[in-house]
Amino acid sequence: EVAEHQHDARCAEGTAIQRVLGVAPLLGAHHVGHDDRDDDAHGGDDQRKYRRLHAAGQRDRTEDHGTDVGIVSEVVRYNDSRKQSMADRIIAAAGGDIAGKTVAVLGLSFKPETDDMRDSPSLDILPALVEAGAMVRAYDPKAMEEARTMLPGATIFTDSAAACLEGADVAVVVTEWNEFRALTPAHYLDAMRGNVLVDLRNIYRPEDMREAGLSYHSIGRE
Repeated sequence: EVAEHQHDARCAEGTAIQRVLGVAPLLGAHHVGHDDRDDDAHGGDDQRKYRRLHAAGQRDRTEDHGTDVGIVSEVVRYNDSRKQSMADRIIAAAGGDIAGKTVAVLGLSFKPETDDMRDSPSLDILPALVEAGAMVRAYDPKAMEEARTMLPGATIFTDSAAACLEGADVAVVVTEWNEFRALTPAHYLDAMRGNVLVDLRNIYRPEDMREAGLSYHSIGRE
């Protein structure tokens, strides 16, 4: 029910889930975050905590804090479904068909400043794009070595953001590294063949990107 009621492609789907979690000290809002970044693609430590609680069936542990483990189960399902839907968002932004197009993926780790790939949304997004016929390039400042063992063999790994963007039809920000925050609209437009930018972490100002000529798509913002 939680997942059903939160699904709205034009809203920040993670917000309501954050509010649900915010009532419980164990899974409080401080574990999830309330900045301008959407949690659709959220992975990593918090997600693994939810999974461990769910798998262990530790109902008494959550009940002590006034939260039923069913909520944890729904959050896990919700986050999984949102991660899997990210590829659909990218394909839609590209016009509904991504076959034969080059997609530059910026960020592979589950969060910045780490090479940890466990539960990263990139593990769902990239295989789906490859299956849909896209030519996928990828770059991450730290996670490249681990990513090579976990992502489809068709993925082309580059040694810089600039090389990843060169000639791309679509660019996608998956991890909010400061290196990517520093990229200007000109960095994208000068390097890319196309102008579609899908910002899954909401790190840019929509008006700045669109005024510069990018077809900019973020999560839960106009």
